[in-house]
Formats: sequence, C-alpha cells, structure tokens
Amino acid sequence: MFGKYKYTYKLQHKINLVFSITLAFTLLTVIIAGVWLTGSELVAKDRQLIQKVGESTVLNLEKQTLFAENIVATIAALAISSRDINHLKMQLEYQIKALPKDLAITSVGVWPKPFSLDPGRKKASLFWARDESGTFVFSNSYNDPRVADYFIQEWYLPTQFIQNDGCYWSRSYTDIVSKEPMVTCAKSLTVNGVFQGVASIDISLSGLKSNLQDIMKNTQGYALLLDRNNTFIATPGIDYQKNVLGLKQKPVRFEKSLTEQQKINEHFKPLDTILKDSRSEILHSQNSKLSEYLNHTASDISPLESINIVRSLYDTKQQLHSKRFTMEHDPLFEESAEVVYLHMPKTYWVVILVFPKRLVLAKAKAVSFQLFLIMMIGILIGALFLSYTLRRILIQPLRAMISTLRDKPHDEIPLIGNNDEISELAQVYNNK
Repeated sequence: MFGKYKYTYKLQHKINLVFSITLAFTLLTVIIAGVWLTGSELVAKDRQLIQKVGESTVLNLEKQTLFAENIVATIAALAISSRDINHLKMQLEYQIKALPKDLAITSVGVWPKPFSLDPGRKKASLFWARDESGTFVFSNSYNDPRVADYFIQEWYLPTQFIQNDGCYWSRSYTDIVSKEPMVTCAKSLTVNGVFQGVASIDISLSGLKSNLQDIMKNTQGYALLLDRNNTFIATPGIDYQKNVLGLKQKPVRFEKSLTEQQKINEHFKPLDTILKDSRSEILHSQNSKLSEYLNHTASDISPLESINIVRSLYDTKQQLHSKRFTMEHDPLFEESAEVVYLHMPKTYWVVILVFPKRLVLAKAKAVSFQLFLIMMIGILIGALFLSYTLRRILIQPLRAMISTLRDKPHDEIPLIGNNDEISELAQVYNNK
C-alpha cells in the first residue's frame, strides 16, 4: 500500500512520469528529424565538395596547358616574323635555351610545309630535344629523307584546320626513347591567311600521375585521366592503391586504353558507357569529307580517330563540362561509389574522380552522431532544470501546506498561505 501511495498517488511522480514520456517522444522525434536532415545536408555538401575537388584538379591541369600554349604561340610568332631559316634558327635557339630545366617540355620544333621556308628542301624542320642533362640540343634527324614525312603525321595534319586561335592537342603517345607518356601542342603558322607550317612542343605527362595522386590523397579516392581516344594518361599506381586506398584485393594494373582495360576487367564497362554517352552530348560536329581526308592522308589516323579529331576541331564550346554519377560497382574498390566526370575543353581530356560512397555517408553519420549526443545532453540538462524548477514552485509549496495541516491539532484550524496561484487555493481554504 505504501509503494502504491508513493509511486501512484504522489503528484510529483505523476508529473515526472508524464514529463518523462513526453520528453522521450520529443527527444526521439527531434533527434531523428535532426539526424536525417543533417545527414542529408552533409551528404549533399560532401558531394559538392567532391565536385569542387574535380574542378580544382582540372583548373590545375588547364594552367599547365595554357602555359604550354603561350610558349607555342611565342615560337609561332618568331617563325612567322622571320622567313630566313638561318636567322630563325638563331632566334629560336636563344629562346629555347632560356627555358627552365624543370619544365615538362621535352622538345620544341618548327615544321614548315614542303618547300615553304626553304624552297630547295621538302623537309626543313628546326627541332630541339633535351639530352640526358636536360639541355636542349638541335637535331636534324627529322629532315633525313629516310625518315617518314612529318607533314602527314597526326600532330601536324589537323593543325591547319583548327577553328580557333589556340593549339591543336594531339593524342597521347609513348616516347620511343624515354618510354614516358607524351602529348604534342601544335599551332598553325599562317601568313596572310595561308598555312605555312606548324610550331610545336612535346610535353611529358609522367608528372601528372603523381600530381593527381597528391590531390586525391586526402579524399581517399582516386583519379583517372584519359585523352580524347580514351587512352589512359594518368592512373593510380600500385603503391597508391595499397597504401592510400587500402585495397586488400590484388592491385589493378592498367592497360593502355579503357577499351583494352574493360576486356580484362568488366567493372570498367560502366566507365566506358559514361564516357561514350557524355562525349556524344558534347561533341556533335561532323565533317565527313575532312574525316576521310585525315584518315587517308595521315599515316597514323584511324577512321574512328579522324571523327574524334573533326569533332574537337569544330567544337565551339570552350568551357568545362562536368557531371556526377553513382556507380554500383567501381573498378578498384568494387563497391558503390560517387563518380565525377569532367570533360576538359581544348585538350579534350577527361578527368574521372571516384570516391567510395561509404566514405561520403560515413562522414555524415559521424557528424550526425555527434549532433545526436549534443542534442541529447542539451535536452537532458533542460529536463533536469525543468524538473527542479517544478519541484521548487509546485511540489514543495504543496508539501509545506500539507505539513502545516498535518502537524496542528484537530480542534485547531491553521491558516495556510503562499505567494502565487497556490496562495489562491490557500485563501479559499482559509475563508472556509
């Protein structure tokens, strides 16, 4: 009977019980809503951050390509202004030897069209390449009659058809001597509207792999860089896959192109689909006659590549194109991943950034859990304060009145009072 009186009929326990149930439901509702809203917002913010990482990566690449284009423009201007081959050679040699050794530029050349700069020679190129010490050394090997004509090469032939004032960026290739990935930036030499040849620089791409890995290291994701033919320019190395990504399975060894890669690893097929669909959205230009001309005239341009070249030559959209996808099974992590696709103008390279979806969600969950703890502690502290306040302003005055009435003899009627609403009850009692 005492226990029933203590826990059922006492006002304080009734208030505590009702307040506890109300508090529990309120706390649960607020926390679920807060965690869900915060988690969704954090996932969205993290995806925006991933997008920013991709754009920052492309911006870094574009700075390097713009620097290369400025150097080619300088060389082209010298070649146009000086039509004497010996004088031009002296001017170019002075400019080229002033280039810093730490640049990724491996060779520089001026390639006149047949019999233009030197009427007595079909091939009259001026070419400098770095030796083992990094010094530019003049070479006359490309003018040797036994060497294939340079003016029917892939990096030379399309340059005369470029529709803007920039460079023609060739496909990537492997240098015969250094075995490093390379690309050529070529600019048309035009005198009074007439094509007179090409100025070019060859750029080593070997440093891009480490640059991309450094950028992606803190994100725990990886980056792929491909040229317009879907040939891999930069991929995550074996050490990066093991030590940074923490992959337990056998490291992926990348083949030359995405087309070859998906033949041995079916998880690359979604990337190939993404690239095909995205490129078709961007590049619509067609010129079948020019495509056929490039294919039949050049010694190293396939029918498919000639179409890609024409599309890039006639493309008027010179802004970055980006998209975000979700991949159910990525090639390296073999799990669901967020994918950012960025198509670069001018070079027509594609940057693909891949982030495991669990990392994006884990960050949101971690912050949401911290928010849960903070909200729970705050609500509990507020509940304790409210309980204490109710006890002071309601329970204790009532108990004082009860004690006053209980302690007086039965024939003596005491007066009771207080200074709030409870005092009204006491006043009514006193009046009775």
